[in-house]
Amino acid sequence: MPTATDSQRKNLAENVPAGASPTIHNFDKVRVGKGGSFRGDRTKTVTPSEYLIAALEDIQSQAAVPYREVKLNKRDLSRFDPSQLPLNLTTDISSTTTITKSVYFPSRQLALPCRRSSLTILADHIRFVQPFLSKKKLKRASPDLDLNGALQNAYGEENKEYLRRLGLDILDVMPWASMILSDTAEEAAQRLVSISCRAPACQRTRVPTSIFGFLLRRKDINVHALKILTEYASSFLEPVCESKMLPASETYSYTRDRLFPASPLHPSTIDPTTIAVIVIRLMRHARRIWPEALPWIASMFCRAVSQNLLWQASGEHHKLSTPTLKNLNFMFCRMIRLLSLPSSEHPFAHATYRQQAQFHILRTMDHISKELGILLVVSREAYRAIASVQLADKKSPEERQRAEMKAKSWPPWREDKLGIDSERISQEMGLSRATKTLAQMMNSGYTHTAWEKEANIFAGWDTDRSPTIQTRTIMRRFSVKDKPSSGAVLDNTHSWVARIKATRTIQEAWACFLAYKDSSLPPSLNVYFSIFEKLALERKRQRVEFIGSNIVTHRTNVLPGDRKELFVQSSDPQEAVYPRSPPPSVDNFFNQMMEIGLRPTEEILGGFFRYTETLNEGFRYLESSTLPREVIDVLSCTDVSVTSNVKNIPEKIFCQWIRVLCTSAPTAFSWVQWARRRSPINNPLFHAIHLTRLRQSTGGKDWNHILHALKQPGRVICPHLHQQNTTFQDIASWTITVKVVNCMIAAGVHLNFELFSNVCECFLKRVQGLKHAYKEDPQHESKWYKQLSSWGADATPSMEDILVIFNRLVGSRFGQGEPVITDSAQSNAHNSSTELPWLLAIPHPAHLHVFIQVLQSANDYETLVDLIKWMCIHDKELEKERKQYANGDRLMRRTLTCIRIFLEQCDDQGTPIHKEVMLKIQELIKNQKSWGGWPTYHEVEEYMKKRQST
Repeated sequence: MPTATDSQRKNLAENVPAGASPTIHNFDKVRVGKGGSFRGDRTKTVTPSEYLIAALEDIQSQAAVPYREVKLNKRDLSRFDPSQLPLNLTTDISSTTTITKSVYFPSRQLALPCRRSSLTILADHIRFVQPFLSKKKLKRASPDLDLNGALQNAYGEENKEYLRRLGLDILDVMPWASMILSDTAEEAAQRLVSISCRAPACQRTRVPTSIFGFLLRRKDINVHALKILTEYASSFLEPVCESKMLPASETYSYTRDRLFPASPLHPSTIDPTTIAVIVIRLMRHARRIWPEALPWIASMFCRAVSQNLLWQASGEHHKLSTPTLKNLNFMFCRMIRLLSLPSSEHPFAHATYRQQAQFHILRTMDHISKELGILLVVSREAYRAIASVQLADKKSPEERQRAEMKAKSWPPWREDKLGIDSERISQEMGLSRATKTLAQMMNSGYTHTAWEKEANIFAGWDTDRSPTIQTRTIMRRFSVKDKPSSGAVLDNTHSWVARIKATRTIQEAWACFLAYKDSSLPPSLNVYFSIFEKLALERKRQRVEFIGSNIVTHRTNVLPGDRKELFVQSSDPQEAVYPRSPPPSVDNFFNQMMEIGLRPTEEILGGFFRYTETLNEGFRYLESSTLPREVIDVLSCTDVSVTSNVKNIPEKIFCQWIRVLCTSAPTAFSWVQWARRRSPINNPLFHAIHLTRLRQSTGGKDWNHILHALKQPGRVICPHLHQQNTTFQDIASWTITVKVVNCMIAAGVHLNFELFSNVCECFLKRVQGLKHAYKEDPQHESKWYKQLSSWGADATPSMEDILVIFNRLVGSRFGQGEPVITDSAQSNAHNSSTELPWLLAIPHPAHLHVFIQVLQSANDYETLVDLIKWMCIHDKELEKERKQYANGDRLMRRTLTCIRIFLEQCDDQGTPIHKEVMLKIQELIKNQKSWGGWPTYHEVEEYMKKRQST
């Protein structure tokens, strides 16, 4: 137990300030499982992690406090073994142990009993000793204690003996405290590198695994910190590289220089539960900021568990116990399920990484079963996880061929284009991968529930075995609540939602919705929103068609189900669908929803905002929702005085409302009409910035909406000068852009290439504005130009700043002469899925196109050459990224065309200004076969026509 005496704990518990603000924690009414025990009804214990959290909050070190989201009716897995979940699907999860909210004070938590560990010793050091050693002003546990007294309280005989058994002493605890109390996670990861490199080779441990696991709970981990932490976790598994328990494809080969030396701690001595906890926390951060690392993390988990099993199987009994096999099977299946969760950004494009990670685990399960002669069973949740990832992944070549043979009539039965098709295409080829997975699941003895029926509809087959449109989708999360005996109404509701989404045209979707109304089922908000989404997409399609955009003509390789946008109904009367009533407009359909009492709820309101086109429409959805009145007042600019109200708004609703505000921001041409509307919001763009700053959001989606609005030409920045031309507004917007970027950095926002691309376009908009300004006023004597100078909007930003952002995003450096990548690194850059990705982020061709335009505006030919060399080195990664998008190859050609136009700028005699640079880059591009060669004159003409039209 920690060294604080019972009298000290009693005093701490009794001296809770009366006016202190309580902290939410989960202790009351919790039935303790394997993580703790009760001694009667009122005696409680705290885990070492909870004790350390209380110590961090007691000294008011909020940066080091891990993220804790309190959810009602959710188990506290730190106290409950997840493998003890009820396997009988007829058992209701609500009847077992759940979490309820309770108010606690950190001092009261420190007074509760806790078992001794490295975390509790570190907590006592932070409470008593660290305030005397740190340069920060930390709150002291007792103002009367000096340093000697603090050391005595923190390190009693029991704590010293515990450290002595681990081969450690007090001096080893000090670096741990410095690491945990770091201001940022990246700084903590760098200190972890320092501690590991200073540790002697004979030392068994450098940083205890429990402290490393606690570090992984930080909420501010960025991709740079995650890379270091992932490599540190792999250092525990260094001896596993020669494991015979793995298939050949899983053999570990790490060719780059490692940050950490090989660990002398044999991985077979690490508790499998500890391995699973570390891997789960790494996967959680990877889904958020680095999905490309998921296959490598899954492979690391397989290596660790396989080595642990090999060590156990070679013991005295040479046989694994039944509980061990049960826990092993549970861990593998649970990892497969966790890998099915979508990533925070681009969940469809990153589905391929999640599928690779799942296949790593399946292959390992198969090889372990063969090597040890045991049976590892794929559970229901694992089958569902595999099918959900396959539904989100892009169509395979066989699935595309099957989709191309769909009839345009409904149901879309297969139509043979040639006479040989009936012999060449088998019946099995008509099944998608997800359908085959669900069929194999049924053959394994698992009955189909409402979830499987819904997944089958998205996979291309309805419940009556009639065909539907195979549609990419993110399946809803499943749990043990999905049982075969669930309510028929709820089952039918999910099935009707899937049927409406798995359609191609608005006529097909509306006919399906009318069939739902004829089924005599009660009105469901989910079903009504699914058809609302189709109506909104049809409105968008008609608007684009009216404007005359050629976006659709470029997507000839897009098949139904690949994207949400709807297709035009066939002009053939025999193939068209004729519902008994025409589809209504979006406004009329929403009126019908209000008449039957279906109001947007908190879970679905963000979806309504996603398809909002005007601010008045957004206000209508907001006022009609079930949100509390105080939240509506904050979003509608009625009351933003209470910052907590802004922070308590659900993230999905807040991000989509910011999008509504940004897309509704007026331009210099529409400002007069906007001012006549007398909206409660003077400038929606500034209101969006104000709300986002109050929220201090660390997610990039809301900030990205703001930057996307700032890059649009003519956005009104100065309302009192709206009569000026758009040039003034475009130049002045750069000042707001710089302030927004500074706010993002201060809030700790994770940068991505979408944010980078928007910043680059804001920069290009400002450059174009300055060019027009110089033409209109060469002497810089106009009143508005002087005002811009006073704002600082005429200052030229440094290209070095943009290069620093790009290099930090990808995790490599160029732009200073030759790329800083050696030939040996180049040969290993095209790594497999069993290696840690070389790049921290992979740019899309559209992002490279904007970056090259920035280099063109600055006439930076040297950096352009370095960029092309960098693209050649990482061609495999760039090709894999663009293949995830239907327009990836076309946008890559557009990027190369932009490079040619940039290089062919001629002097007065018609000679290229930098002919040697052009020949050098031309040779590099021609050597890359996947790029398609040097752009043709036809591509240049098409590019210039489109550029002039925009």
